[in-house]
Amino acid sequence: MFSLADKVETVLKRLGCATAGELYRLCRPCGYNYFCRVLSNLVTEGKALRLKRGVYCSPDADEFVQAMRLFPSGSLAFASALSFHGVLSEGLSVTFVSGGKRKKSVKTGSHVFRLVPAGRFSSAPQFSGGVCVTSLAQTFFDCLNRPEFAGGEGKVVEAMRNALAMKKFGAVEWRELGFYLARAPSRLRKRAAVLFAGLAPRRFLRRL
Repeated sequence: MFSLADKVETVLKRLGCATAGELYRLCRPCGYNYFCRVLSNLVTEGKALRLKRGVYCSPDADEFVQAMRLFPSGSLAFASALSFHGVLSEGLSVTFVSGGKRKKSVKTGSHVFRLVPAGRFSSAPQFSGGVCVTSLAQTFFDCLNRPEFAGGEGKVVEAMRNALAMKKFGAVEWRELGFYLARAPSRLRKRAAVLFAGLAPRRFLRRL
């Protein structure tokens, strides 16, 4: 027979992340105080991670899902959004989230979750698999503005090459990126012209 600790661990693995209240409702019957002690013991034993007060996740939970639990009003952005869209494959030790007005960092184990204030030119995010993420065009615009959050300018170019090769960045996305750049400072347009030379359509480059 499963102990309460086994049941909580199993439910948490299935959900990925959950609040203490959600876990308690799924793992009853037992007293709430006893349940909290069991949950605390799981954290001590490394079988659960405490993201913030009242929010827990499985050690195997996807970092993107964890990020949404930490910053529920934010969107995956920068290198994390490039990775989510499948155009940047390397493992990341930092998950970037765009949203709010103040920057914030949260560390769980060896992983860091970083909240970056949303910029002036933010589009409506996309939703996929329970994750909120900036569109690919918005992501490239953000990375042009803050290339250090994408691993540097070289990584931005690499991601664009991958996006084009995978046919994930076409005419619609170039128009969206051009829309943001038309309203952006000239330094971003110049950076886009340099980094995307030979990659972007001539019409797009002429308008920068």
